[in-house]
Amino acid sequence: MKKALILLLIVTALSRYSLGQETNYVITGQLYGTPRHGYPDRMNGKVYEVKYLAFWPKEENGQIVKGNRITGAERGNISLSQDFVEQYNQSGTIIRFESMNDFDEVTSYWKVEAEGKTIIKAENFNRTHLITGYNIYTYNEGNLREVKMSRNVNGPVLMRIVYEYDSLGNRIRFQTYNGLNIPGSYTEFTYNKTGMLNGFKSYSADGKMISTFEYKYNEKGEIISSHSENFLKGTTGDFILMHEYDKMGNWIKAVSFKDGKPFYVREREIKYYE
Repeated sequence: MKKALILLLIVTALSRYSLGQETNYVITGQLYGTPRHGYPDRMNGKVYEVKYLAFWPKEENGQIVKGNRITGAERGNISLSQDFVEQYNQSGTIIRFESMNDFDEVTSYWKVEAEGKTIIKAENFNRTHLITGYNIYTYNEGNLREVKMSRNVNGPVLMRIVYEYDSLGNRIRFQTYNGLNIPGSYTEFTYNKTGMLNGFKSYSADGKMISTFEYKYNEKGEIISSHSENFLKGTTGDFILMHEYDKMGNWIKAVSFKDGKPFYVREREIKYYE
C-alpha cells in the first residue's frame, strides 16, 4: 500500500510537470486588426518580445541570406504588412504591439491592459500618441469570446468580433458584426494533431468564400509550404518555406521560395523572460 501511494504521488507530480510544460507557450495574433490575427501560431517558452522583419534575399557562399530591407512602397506588390513588434507578459498575453516603417520608427501602436491571461482593454494610438481605437475584451471559461471596438472610451460600438473554440481551446472561428449588430465576414480555422494551424477559409457575410490559406508540415512538425487563393482578386500563391530555429524550437528565419527561386526572407528576433 505504501509503495502504491508513493508511486501515485510520483505519477501525479510528473503529470503536473508535463501539463505545465505543455502550456508554456505563447499564441500569436491575439489582437484583431494586427498581421498575425489571421495566422495564429504557437511560440515555445516564455516569450517577452518578438520582432518581425522582412528582407529581399541574396546569395552568399551558396547560402540564402537577407539582403536589403523590403520597403513600405514594395510591400504592396507582395502582400506583406509593415514590420512589427509584439510584447507579452509572463502569462503569454500580449501587452503591446507596434507597427514600424523602413527606419524602425513606430507608426502606430496598441497599448494593452492585461491581468494574467486575460486582456481587459486595448487602445490604439498613431505616431503622435492620439488614440484612434478602443477595444473591450470579454472571456468565458478562459477563452476570449468577444471584442467590442470603438474609436474611443465613450464612443459607440463600431464592430464586434465573436470567437468560437474547439475542445482543446483552439480558435476555430471568428465572426464580425457591425455597429447595428448585422453579421459581416467570418473566418474558420483548422489545426493538426499538435495544435498547429493547418489553414483557414474566409467568407463574406452571404457565405461566399473570399480566400483560403493552408500550410503543409514535415514529419518534424516544421512548415514546409503554403498555398493561398484570393477569389476576389483571382490570385493564387504557392511558396516553399525553409526555416531556421533557435534553441527553443521557434523559427527565427524563414526563406520563401516561389517558382523555385528565393522570393523574400522573414526574420523573427525573439527575446525571452529569464
